[in-house]
Amino acid sequence: YSIPRLFRYEKMQKGRLREFFQLNMDILGSSEITADAELIAAVIDMMRDLGLTDKDFQVRISSRTLLEECFAAVGLPLERYAALYALLDRKNKISPEAYDKDLADLIPEDDLRAKVNSLFTVETLDDITGIAGSTSALATLRQLFSLLDTYGMQSFAGFDINIVRGLAYYTGIVFEVFALGTTMRAIAGGGRYDKLVELYGGPPTPAVGFAAGDVVLGDLLAEKGLLPPVRSRCTVFIVALDDTGFDGIIGMTRTIRNAGIACEFPLRKSGVGKQLKQADATGAKLTLFYGGEELVNGEVKIKRMADGKEQTVAIADCIDTINNLLHKS
Repeated sequence: YSIPRLFRYEKMQKGRLREFFQLNMDILGSSEITADAELIAAVIDMMRDLGLTDKDFQVRISSRTLLEECFAAVGLPLERYAALYALLDRKNKISPEAYDKDLADLIPEDDLRAKVNSLFTVETLDDITGIAGSTSALATLRQLFSLLDTYGMQSFAGFDINIVRGLAYYTGIVFEVFALGTTMRAIAGGGRYDKLVELYGGPPTPAVGFAAGDVVLGDLLAEKGLLPPVRSRCTVFIVALDDTGFDGIIGMTRTIRNAGIACEFPLRKSGVGKQLKQADATGAKLTLFYGGEELVNGEVKIKRMADGKEQTVAIADCIDTINNLLHKS
């Protein structure tokens, strides 16, 4: 597996940015359907670990091999398969009118186009039997769903013949993870690519894998209220009450940092309100107010952000007070 930072050169849109992080998981060297099942189980477990349930998402599974068997059964010429895959993959991203026009351009024969359209209305594996018979790809899909039942994940996965994956290198099982009840893009997608390693000069190597981007997943977690809290950047934030200059503030910051406590201060002069917003943004547990009458008396005011309680202490006692407050929190 890997979690790289990636870039794509295209127009930004909802759920798709030019810069993103992506989780990749792959199994190389196994042609067994158990490898496909293991990776689908892994992506389901990943989603469950994030707090999502079978009411929130579903893995939709199909097979490129099965589609090829069905295309052959309805009489679609082999040379049109690749273009049809590409069109089907963007079906949900274009208008129905644009899809119908592109399909008519690709399959001008009315009878053949009707058969292809009918194919993509089937809902169960049993429906496929009436079109292509009991094929090897159909048997493989049945075995896959049986394995997912063994994993206890039957409620998270379902057959969907409309899942094709647009990339040409897929050779067998394909799947995508979708949020339920939304129009979001696929959260993750993948499948079997048994010829890709060899295509790039390696030895014949069966392989299966998936990728999950952080953008759509982050949008879903935000919608469900499942995003983890933002990690605090500092512990104490110093707010300047008046224009005392930076010498005293930096000296106070240095004292706090030398005590092993993360501390920040505003790098430019601004109003107290803006500084307090900055303190909130850092996730600071304590705010130390520096200046005003307290400073004249050799004191500072410290506010505990969790409950708003404030106390005024001598500068000499500042570190002990901070440590006590942090210990109580």
